Amino acid sequence: DTIESMAMKYRGRKFANIVIDLEARLGRRVPADFELRYRQRVAELFETRLQANAGVAEMLAALPYARCVASSAPLAKIRHALAV
Repeated sequence: DTIESMAMKYRGRKFANIVIDLEARLGRRVPADFELRYRQRVAELFETRLQANAGVAEMLAALPYARCVASSAPLAKIRHALAV
């Protein structure tokens, strides 16, 4: 599998379900610290590579009504992404 195909397969899915699928594919359990290392790496990538889509901030600012963010991601991840 390529990184792109795995990203498409797992994007938007719950982390626990991704781990179950990975373990089934690997035929073994992932390391105990897998989630911690994964979340640390995602945070690092947010800091170095995450970019807002052009025009989104301006569009949101122009909306005449309240807005919110809906996601199944952990709250800390959402806050980090929005802060970046």
